[in-house]
Amino acid sequence: MFCWRAQSGDLKLKGDEMEFPEWDSPEEIVNASIKAQRQILTEYKANSKTDTKKLKEAMNPRQAAISLNGEPPFTNA
Repeated sequence: MFCWRAQSGDLKLKGDEMEFPEWDSPEEIVNASIKAQRQILTEYKANSKTDTKKLKEAMNPRQAAISLNGEPPFTNA
């Protein structure tokens, strides 16, 4: 299974499909993503080859995109 949005029956999960789950707000998702990105990028501060301007830009993103469409279709091109 590739999609993070598990459906009832996937992995033997059970749930009431008539009840809406409680979702995180878009703001919470973006803020948590930025926090995780900053944590990942911290290691680059110690690398002498790191472009400090690009690191600073990456630590302070100005845009975020959230996609809820799942995976792209498999093509055998």
